[in-house]
Amino acid sequence: MSAAQTNSQEPHPAEPRPPADHYDDWFRYYRFDIRRDSPNDARNVLLVVAALIAAATFQAGLNPPGGAWQDEAADGSHEAGKSIFGSHKVLYTVFIFCNTLAFSSSVNIITYLAVGCPFSEEVLLAVYSMLVTYGASIAAVQPKRSVSEKFVFIPLFLPLALRIAQQLLKKWFGISLSPQRLLQAIS
Repeated sequence: MSAAQTNSQEPHPAEPRPPADHYDDWFRYYRFDIRRDSPNDARNVLLVVAALIAAATFQAGLNPPGGAWQDEAADGSHEAGKSIFGSHKVLYTVFIFCNTLAFSSSVNIITYLAVGCPFSEEVLLAVYSMLVTYGASIAAVQPKRSVSEKFVFIPLFLPLALRIAQQLLKKWFGISLSPQRLLQAIS
């Protein structure tokens, strides 16, 4: 075997080697590494994951677990087209809050990554239209007095508010609250 063949089989010295034991430090190995991973690949992965989360949470908002009532109750206990799950007020509120938080977070990721790309205005228009239709569908299927509006609006704007707060802290006080720094502090 020639020296060229031997060198081509060895990983580049800057590339981290996979852990010998897959339980040993797998998290650090699969984390984004600028020496090994291209930012374009990372962007594409984030777009795919965000789009999948947006699609799943949008669908869950349209068709909540348990489905919708098909009939009107004679005693007025439920209406046709309203969520069956909505009769469990606390659980339904947790579901709506978490589902909306996941949806708005994924929409924000798509927004951040789409800005500056070709057709970004059209993508942003579609994404924001999807936000409005999500809100309308939640309002249409939730039973009256099942969830307070604040449990929909807070998670809808929380990801954007956190991103703005993070940028302001960095600009005004030099404090960086990036996830990478938090992970480094933990490990």
